[in-house]
This record gives sequence, C-alpha cells and structure tokens, in this order.
Amino acid sequence: MKRIISLVLAVVLALTIAPFAIASNRTISDGEKLLSASDEWTMGSGWMDLSTPDEIIFQNTKDTAGANFNRTLIDGTKGFRIGFDVEFMDPTLQSTAIIDLRVNSQTDRHFRLFVTGRGDEAMFQVDYCNGGSWINVVPFTAGMMGTNGKYHVSMEREASSNAVTFRLTTMDGKELFKQTATDKAWSGAKFLNSTDLEFIVTPIAGYGLFKISGYNVQDYPDDGIEDGTEVVNPWAPSANWKSEMVDGQSHISNLIQNAGPIFHNELIKQGESFRISFLYTGLSEYTTADVTLRLMANHGVYIRMLVTKNAQGQAIVDVNYHNGSWHQLGSTGWIPDVGDSYRVTLEHVAGTDTMRLILTKPDGAMITAINMSGNPCTHDAFFNISDIQALVTTAGDYGLFAIDGFTLYGDAVEAANWTMGPNWTGYYDDNGEYVVQNVIQNAGPNFYGNHIGQGKSFRLSFLYTGISDYTTGDIVMRLNANHGVYLQARTTQNNGTALIDLDFHNGSWHRLTTTGWIPDVGKSYYVHIDHMTGTDTVTLTIEKLDGTIAYCQEVSTPALTDAGFFQVSDIEPLVNTVGDYGIFSIGGLKILEPIAAADQWEMGNGWTDAGGYENSAVTNTTDTGAAPLFWKESIDASAGVIIDFDFEAKVEAMQTTAELVLRRTDNHAKYMRMVITARGPREYIVETSYFDGAGWTALDSTGWLADDATSGKYNVHIAHQANSSSTTLILTAENGKELYRKTFESAVLTDKEFWSASDLQLLFNPIPGYGCFTISNMQVREFPAEPVDSDLWEMNSGWAVYPDGDDTYLAKTDKAQTEAHYTQHINGKDGFKVKFDVSFDSLSTSVCYWKLRTATSPELYLFGRVKGDHNQTMLEAQSYIAESDTWSTSLLSAKANSWTANSGGMVTVIVARQAFSNEMHYIAIDKDTGVELFHEVFTSPVLTADKYLDCEELIWTFGTDEGSPTFKIRNFTVETWPGEATPAETVTVIGQEHAFVGDSLSFTATIAPENANIKSYEWLVDGIIVGSGKTLAWKFVQAGTVQVSLKVTDYSGNTVIGTLNVEVEPVYEMGDVDLNGVVDQADAQLLCDYVAGCAQLTEKQLGLADLNGDGVCNSVDAWLILAQGGK
Repeated sequence: MKRIISLVLAVVLALTIAPFAIASNRTISDGEKLLSASDEWTMGSGWMDLSTPDEIIFQNTKDTAGANFNRTLIDGTKGFRIGFDVEFMDPTLQSTAIIDLRVNSQTDRHFRLFVTGRGDEAMFQVDYCNGGSWINVVPFTAGMMGTNGKYHVSMEREASSNAVTFRLTTMDGKELFKQTATDKAWSGAKFLNSTDLEFIVTPIAGYGLFKISGYNVQDYPDDGIEDGTEVVNPWAPSANWKSEMVDGQSHISNLIQNAGPIFHNELIKQGESFRISFLYTGLSEYTTADVTLRLMANHGVYIRMLVTKNAQGQAIVDVNYHNGSWHQLGSTGWIPDVGDSYRVTLEHVAGTDTMRLILTKPDGAMITAINMSGNPCTHDAFFNISDIQALVTTAGDYGLFAIDGFTLYGDAVEAANWTMGPNWTGYYDDNGEYVVQNVIQNAGPNFYGNHIGQGKSFRLSFLYTGISDYTTGDIVMRLNANHGVYLQARTTQNNGTALIDLDFHNGSWHRLTTTGWIPDVGKSYYVHIDHMTGTDTVTLTIEKLDGTIAYCQEVSTPALTDAGFFQVSDIEPLVNTVGDYGIFSIGGLKILEPIAAADQWEMGNGWTDAGGYENSAVTNTTDTGAAPLFWKESIDASAGVIIDFDFEAKVEAMQTTAELVLRRTDNHAKYMRMVITARGPREYIVETSYFDGAGWTALDSTGWLADDATSGKYNVHIAHQANSSSTTLILTAENGKELYRKTFESAVLTDKEFWSASDLQLLFNPIPGYGCFTISNMQVREFPAEPVDSDLWEMNSGWAVYPDGDDTYLAKTDKAQTEAHYTQHINGKDGFKVKFDVSFDSLSTSVCYWKLRTATSPELYLFGRVKGDHNQTMLEAQSYIAESDTWSTSLLSAKANSWTANSGGMVTVIVARQAFSNEMHYIAIDKDTGVELFHEVFTSPVLTADKYLDCEELIWTFGTDEGSPTFKIRNFTVETWPGEATPAETVTVIGQEHAFVGDSLSFTATIAPENANIKSYEWLVDGIIVGSGKTLAWKFVQAGTVQVSLKVTDYSGNTVIGTLNVEVEPVYEMGDVDLNGVVDQADAQLLCDYVAGCAQLTEKQLGLADLNGDGVCNSVDAWLILAQGGK
C-alpha cells in the first residue's frame, strides 16, 4: 500500500509541476565555471584561489608565501590608474601587505607600498627603490580609522607627468589618506615611462594573512595640466565672468564692465605670511581691476588694489585700506611703456605691519617695487584678526580685463634683515642667499638689520654683481651713535674690471686705500672687509668666484682708530646707490665673527687670537719668552698626511722667522723641523731638517729667494704619502703663484721610523729676536698611498686597494653608490667566517654595506649594513629575493638596530655560519678595546641551507649608500667553520584528515629530533612532487583518499618520509538524494519512498533533499527536485 501511495505522489507531482517556474538557491550550472586567479596571477606556493563567478579573489595561506605576480605588464607611457581592495583576515593582529610596482627589465627600480591593518586602524607607507638606494616617498602614517579591516588602495600617474598619487579609502568611500609625490628619481624613462611595469603582492613573515580582490588597471592619458597638480578651478562660479583652467593655471575675465565680484575659494590664514601674484592683461584700451582682500570676520574692513592700464601702455597700481574710512597705503604712480600685460605681486610677512608691492613684466623683468607702511592697516588691526578672503571685481565702467595664474600662497619672501626701501627688490638665489638689487639708479639707501657689535672683531662679506655694464654702489658702515661717522667702500664694476675706494668720513674724508682698476675680475666678485679689535687697521679683500684672491691689503688712516670708531657703538651696515651709475646687486651679506683660536690651538704665554673667519688664526705678541703653540689634535700620519697653513710676517721691514716642529708623541727626541723666514715683502728662505735623537740631518734648504708675487704672506704645504720614502714641500704666494717645490728622500726620515706614527704632535716656536707672525688656515688631512693592483677584488669606480705595510687595504674613495666584489668564492657548505675591520673617514653618518649572494642566482642574497656615526656603531641585516623583489624585515634585534658607542677606532665585523646550521652569526667588536658590541644569531626562512647556505660558490660584495662618506676595509679574511650534522629520524605530517573537493588546506610537519640538520624538504601528493619548504598549501580537486607526504633529506644524505592520508569527499548538489552526482526523477522517487515509509535516508541525504530549507523533507521537496532535474 505504501508503495502505491508513493507512486501516486510522484505522478501527481509530475503532472502539477509542469506549468510553474520554481526558484531555488543558485548553483553552478553545467558549462559555467569560476573565474581563476591563476589566469591572471602566478599564484605560487602559499596562495589560495577564492575567486567567484564574478570576481578574482586570492589570499595568502601563510605569511611566508612568495610573491604573487600579475601576468599583465602595465605600459607606463599611457599613464595608469591602479586600484585594488585588501582585507586583513584577523582584525586582532597587525597584518601587512607589500605592494610593488616595478620595472620588469630593471628590477632594482620600484615603488613599494606597505598597507597595514590592525582592528579598525590602518597604517600606510610608500618607499621607492632607486637602483639599490631607498627614497621614502610617503612617511609611515598610522592611526587612520577604517572599517572591519578592509580598504581600497589606489595609485595613479597621468601620462607625461612625474607625479604619482597614492590613496587609501574605506569601502564606503571615506578617504583616509591621499598624497601626491614627485621626484626626478622616478621621472620619465627612469621609471614612469617604462612599458613593462609589473604589479606584485607579497606578505611579510610574521605579519599575517590578507585577501586581495577588485584589482583593476586603467590608462590615464595626459590632460594637459602641469605635473603634480589637479584640475581644480580656485574661483567660485560667477554669472558675468569667464572662469577656466588653461595649461594648469586659472584664468578669469569679466564678460561685461559692471560684472560684480568673483570670489577665490582659498583663504589666507589668520596671521600668516602671504604672497599674492597674478598676471594682469587689459583687454580694453583703458581698464581697471579691483583686487580686494577682506576680513572674513568683517567684510567692511579690506585692502583694495586698483590695477590699471591705459591706451598708451602706461600702468598704475593704487593700494588703499578701508576700515570705515579710506587710507592710501601706496601708489606706483603712472609708469610708461609697460604694455597691455604685467604681473602684480603683493607680499606680507607675518608679524609685521608692512606690505611690499612689486610690478614685473611677463618675462620677469623688474618694473618697480614699493614698500608700504601698514598704519592703520597693521598686524593687530587687520592681518591677525581673522582669515582673509580674496575677490576680484570691476571698477565701474572701466573696461574688460583678464587675470591669469592667480596664486594666493607663493612662499612669502622675507626681506632677510633688509629694510627694503621703495626702489629696492630682493630674492633668494640658487644657493639660498638673499640678494638685494636696486630697481632704479637713484634708489636711495637700503639698511641691513643686523649690526656689527660694539668693539667686536668682524668680517663684512658680500657678493657684488654689476647688472649694468658700468655700476657703482656704496657699502657703508656707520656708527649707530652718530650716523655722520662711517666707513665707506665704493665699489665699481666696468665690464668685468673692478675698483674699490675705501674711505673714512668723520666730518671730512680720509682715504684708506684705492685698489686701482683690477682686470679680469668679472661682473660678480666677493668683497671682504675685516677688522680685528684692538687694532687701528682694516683689511680689504677682493675674491673672484673661483676663490682666487684678486686683491688683499691691510690699510689704515690716522683718523680711523679702534677707540675712535669701532669701540664707540654698534655699527649699522647699509647699501646705497651712487647717482646714475647703473643697477647692481648685493648677495648674501654676512657679518662674521672670528673662529676662536682656542678651539684648535693650545696658546700659552705670548700668543693671541688673530681672528680667522673660516679657520682660526693666531699671532705671537712677542718673539722673546713666548711659549710653544700646540695644535690640539694629534696627527695620524700612518695613512699619509698633508699639512697646509698660511704664514704671514707681521712687520715687513723685519726679518721674521717661525719654527715648525712635527714630533713623535711617544719619543719627543725624534722630530722634523722646518724654519720659514721672510725678509721684507719679497725675500724668503725655508730650511728643513730632522733630529733622530742623536744628531741632525739637513733635508733641504731653498736658500734666499725673491719674487715680486710675495707680500710677506705664504702658503706652506707639507705632504707625505703613506708607505712612501719621500716628503714634498711646496711654498705658494698669496696670489696662488707657486714659488718653490721640492721632494726629498732621507735614510733617517722614513715611513717606518717616523711617518708611520699615528699620533704626531705639531707645534710652532718663535725665534727670539726674529719678529712676530700669524699662522692661519691650518688644515691636516690624509694622503693615502697610490693604489695597487689586486687579484682579490673586482672593483667598480670609486674603489681602490692600497698598500698597508706588508698587507693591503680596500678603500671607498668617493660617495657614489658602487661596489667591490671579492673574487674568491666562499664555500657555504663547509661553513664560513668572514672577518674584516672597518674604519670610517668621517664622524658624520657613514654606511658600509655588504652582500653575500649565490653565484648561480645573484638575485638571492643576505644584505647587511655597518653604520658609524660619531664613534657609534649600528648593524642591519635583511634577506632579498629579486625574483619576487622581496626584502625581509630586519633579521636582527632592536639592540643591533640602535646606536652603541665604541672607542672611536676601527670596528671588527664577523659574518659566520657553521656547517649544517641554518643560523647566521653577525658580530661587531671594538677593535681598540676588544669589547664585543653585538653578537646577533638569526635565521631567515628565505636563506635556508638547501636554497642558499650550502651553496659552494657564494660571492662577497662591499658597497655604500649614495652620498655616504668614505671608509676603509682592513684585514679581510675568510675561514671555514666546520660543524657536525644531526640526522633526522622521523617526520610527522600535520593537517586535516578530512576535506571536500575544492577545499584548500595547509600542511606542516614536525621532525625529530628537533635539532636535526635538514638540507631539503620535498612535498608529494599521491607520489608526485608538488612543493618544497617547511609547509604546503594544497587544493583538492577530486574525491577519494589522497596521500600527502613530506620527504626530508638531512646532511648525512639520509631521507625520511612522513605521510598523512586525507579522505576527500565530493560536493553534492542539492536534490541529489541518491548521491550519484545527478539530480533526476530517481531522486524525487527516492524521497517519495522515504515519505511513504518505504526507504531510509541518512542525515546527508536528508540535508540534500530539503530543497526549500524548511527543515522537513516531504512531497513539496520532491516536487522541487523533479522540477530541477527530473522532468
């Protein structure tokens, strides 16, 4: 009976279902397939495909997964807009995705984005790798709040632009971060115009899992706007105005005469400096524009500029202030021959009560400039009240005009301590020096705000440039207490010939000196005016741009005394024009005070500070009873040494002698002695000898020589090259003429006996009865030996090998980023210890980096830095895989990545690996004290034994970061470091033992004993090799029992295998009650049998039979099954 009921139900079901379309949960139909991430991405080990029919999605299954490359290269010449979504899988952890955009054919040039999520907080950073050196593009930015750990990231670059824009937004469109960056490092052909840009996604070991979706790339053609700017019109729309962007600049013009106002969208911030600048063009014969700056807090208080041009090409700008009544601040008056267009600039410096109005021609040529007193438009009454709004309006029926390139903040120029009279202008030159220039010939004075201190020694220094062919300007130094008393340097330039008249005025004129016409000085030259307190003299110097001294004279006049002028009060400098004698500029005016001689010299009785400005200067005040003068720094001559100084006899009429002694600190009885004597302005003699503790040896004597080029002042140059048996002496006149040169060798003054000392002491002695002299500009520097050939190093430019006694040392000789390669391969399999001493030539931050890479795959290497900074040391280490352009995070502890003080000498560095070990040792030892500064032991998941450490041809490389100071490498050695291998005994594969078709699972393993030295890992699925490394991610594609195995090989050559059987079940479609893989009438009939009590179903079958999901399997479900597949 039950069977009959079942059949009736089935027939009724078949008859009644035909006219209806019954919906059910969507399933994949025959022929329809999921999108596959592997179609567009390389999807190496450690990545899982989660794609849907509508979108490609993928996720890393481990944080040590390799790089995932997009298979389609990007043509940078077309511009690009790249976007993607990143979702961090565990919001409780800090997870990071690395995104690289690099040149496929030049893998050391790429942008690198660090996108980090932690809960609802986002972090972002962008760097650029420029051929090995890194540029920080976007500093680490943290604390941005997102939603649920999912973000949209984009980077875009318009074709032909050097600007790249980076954005981070939430999934609902909230912008968390945006920054646009430009740099010549990635401009044009260097990176952005590459046609083979590739997009890479990489995790960081220890920084979690993430999912990537929505990857999209679009072209971004050039829209004609200037690099790095956006198409944003700063003017609010207005009915009677034309407003548009033209070539990246704003353009507005009134369409009718009484057009009303048009408002600028940006505000000048309360109390800030500003520069407003725009190009004004009159479109009618007579036109006036009204440019107004009004307080946001009170629109009735404002500054109005009326900018006018007439039919004759004349221009006038009037500036007025309105606060209920009108106040004129300034007017240029009518200026002829300006033309239809001119640029107007209005500047204000924060905290002041003044403004500056500048008119220039479109090509930048100066028209005029005026300074305007603010009263009553002051800092407190106007500029610091509120934000300020700019607007442009028409001035009645005064024609049509255009305003182009209106800028509100153009780096407000501060006058750099100059009062800037109305006929003066100023600007910063390419060296950052402030330059003042007269706009008209009779410009009047321009006062310098810094004064020369009362009674102080000083140097007044400036660059004089003749703008006109013939120019004359006065540099005046006047008493603050009496402006009628002053020192004046009248400076004239005539087509490259210079003349300076130096005069003193105290009611009448007193000439100190005239230089006469000096040829071939050029239109620009430096002028220095020096005075030493306690003296009645002034020194005038003219210096060419190449550093050559064209004139230098110490001068005086009886009327000018220290007590009567320099000690009276502060002295105020100013610049003034002289009649109609052209246009000139004064650049970089400075008041310098002498460098304290006591910082460099130990001055005993009889010595005084002579006031050097770039280096110290000292003078003996007596030639009888004066103590020796000691140079404070000991001199390391072992690396070669050059000693330079200037000697000047103080009284030309006398015969003046100075004795220089250079002696060993450990044995004062061994010293070299040089005696220099000047007699009058022309004659001189230099004698050199050596005392070895037993007797004197004469080395050289010039005999009495005479030369018109001398003036009693000489430069002395003593040079000994490292590892050389000779010494060179050079004597040069003040004007640069070489007077004498001699290189001599001696059996007693040898490198071994004297010059190898690392702590020579230098001192000067006066000779009783032989006058006073000045020693200045003392410089001591190294003079290394000539480089030698070496078979051990393959060197690029900037590297050399020098002799070092019986050994050699490797030296970095410039600041360029180049490398030197050790030519002997290092056998990693046998273990190794690389040891060397590094010494930096500068106290400032210096970097020596090293690489240890495989010969067969140079893209895989260990990279380390040794940094020095003011007798401190820091170590760094990372691993690098060029195939995926992946850098590891630091492999060292925080201690090694922080500065640690050393004794100031060399640092011994050791990089070592014991055979059979995956551990690396990185050690730094203070060479002088033997104290161990660091001993770091680390491992890298990338640089394992089988892939890297057991390579028998490892290559060692030294290099330096671009711009880093030079350094030396000594005592470089490589030794083997043997070890004893521990064999593996068992392998246990760990993972799930049950899966469904389509599941992706991860497997790991434990190896016993734990200290077993494993050389290689090999994963197999059903006997087929599918991967290497310590973990495996695998996607099951068919049902059945699948055997997952790990085979390890240890250093003894033994192999051990561990296996795990995984039962993989098929995934059944809803309605497949009989579990045969097909939904048909038989499934409906089986369900009818169950309903009638004629059949039993398992839990799985009941779940597949409940098509409407109501928890009950009945005839309705049978109807649905029949409708789906059993018609």
